[in-house]
Amino acid sequence: MRRELRQEVRKKLQGIRKAAPNASRIDLLMSAYGEGLRVVSSHWPVRDAKGDSIPLKRALEEARAALQEWYFEDRIGRTPAFDPATKIVLYALEGYGTREANFDDVLNYGRVLGVDVEELYQGHIADRKGSKVLILAPEERIKKTNRIDPEREEYVSVWDKVQAAALQFARVDSKDYRRWLNNRGLLADDAFLDACRFLSREGPEELIETRMARNTVGTPSDFVPKTGQTKLEDH
Repeated sequence: MRRELRQEVRKKLQGIRKAAPNASRIDLLMSAYGEGLRVVSSHWPVRDAKGDSIPLKRALEEARAALQEWYFEDRIGRTPAFDPATKIVLYALEGYGTREANFDDVLNYGRVLGVDVEELYQGHIADRKGSKVLILAPEERIKKTNRIDPEREEYVSVWDKVQAAALQFARVDSKDYRRWLNNRGLLADDAFLDACRFLSREGPEELIETRMARNTVGTPSDFVPKTGQTKLEDH
C-alpha cells in the first residue's frame, strides 16, 4: 500500500501545482494528508508484516514523506539521489530559513526516512538545542569531525560534500576552488550538483553553503522561477 499511497499523493500534488501554481506549502501538506487518508481508508484496516494494525499517524507520515520527495523534484526538476540525512537537512533549511528547525518536525521526517535524529548528532551534522535541532555550520562541524575535511578523497553523504565544498570555497580563491571541485570529481557528481541547485534557489541567504552553491551552479536568476514558496515558520 505504501507505493500506492505515495503514487496517489504525488499525482494529487502535481494536479494542485498545475491548477494553482501559487498554492502554499501548508496547502500542499493538507492536500497530501487528505489524499493519504483516502488511500488508507480504501484499504482499512492496514496491517504491517507482523499482522499488527498500522496507526493512522504512520499513514500521515507516509503522505508527508511523499510531499517532501515531490518537493525536491519540483524545485530541482528531477528526483535527486539524496541520502536521507541530506534530505532532512535541506528540507529543514528551506522550510525554516535558518539552521534551527523544530525537533518534532525533524524527528517525524527522519522516522519516515528511517533516520533517527540521534544519527544526526552522532555524525555531528546537528546538535540538540532545547526544542530545536541546530544544523551545524561547516566551520563548527570541522572541529568535531573530519567527515567534511576538504582534503578527504571520499565523503559519507551528499551533505558532507556540500560542507566540505563550503569550507574550501571560504578558504581559497575562485580558481583554486574550481580546481578542487574538479580534482574531487564534484563537477560530475549529480547528487552534489543537485544539492547546490536546491541551495542556490532555496538556501538561507546568509549561509556559507548557499553562497558556495551559487558560486558553483549559478544564482536563482539562472533557473526557472518558482512560485508559492512559503516558510514553515509562517504557519
